[in-house]
Amino acid sequence: MIFAAILAAFPAYGQMYCGERKAIADHLSKEYHESQIAAGITKRGGLVEVWSTADGKTWTLFITTPDGQSCLLSSGLLWEVMNDKGPTY
Repeated sequence: MIFAAILAAFPAYGQMYCGERKAIADHLSKEYHESQIAAGITKRGGLVEVWSTADGKTWTLFITTPDGQSCLLSSGLLWEVMNDKGPTY
């Protein structure tokens, strides 16, 4: 799973991996061939991003706070983009 080695270093389940947005984006792009497929702004001004491979095999959800801190929220497998006709791929 994405960031499995990094997350495995933390002893407690649910601890968040955080870092610079550029470092996270570069890692997702180079190591997992993911790119941004969706983004939105929270009420508090955070940027929430979904990154995925072109085929949806892997995906990552992270947030960047207004002060510039980015944190991994979740990651997984088999992301599907839906529209009124079903998945787009």
